[in-house]
Amino acid sequence: MKAQVSLEYLIILSIAFLILIPAVLYANSMLLSSKKELRNKLGESLVERLAENADWVYSLGPPSRVKINVYVPELVEYINISDYKILLKFKDSSEPIFKITKANVTGYLPREEGYYHILISAEQNCVNISVIE
Repeated sequence: MKAQVSLEYLIILSIAFLILIPAVLYANSMLLSSKKELRNKLGESLVERLAENADWVYSLGPPSRVKINVYVPELVEYINISDYKILLKFKDSSEPIFKITKANVTGYLPREEGYYHILISAEQNCVNISVIE
């Protein structure tokens, strides 16, 4: 009798796991997909804000400047700011995110995740984008 009860519990647990494991795997894949999509949107927003403010400062001319706060998302491979282009590439993506600017831009932005205070200033031949400590 005890063996039969144990076998029935084992069958019930097996059926529960057969239902539960695919549901957990599906939820995990959806979570990873939405996390990647959110990271891409944050990257697009970062590049867009930098380019818009660089164009705005360029249109006003030297010695114009603006301070903005930006968020750099996780898994950034590099951020390149040069030659009329702001480019961001993620480690898990083959396509970079970029925006063409009206001004020749130069500068540096760290690739580590976090919030940064950025100074965008118009100079004689370019727009400089740099991190404020």
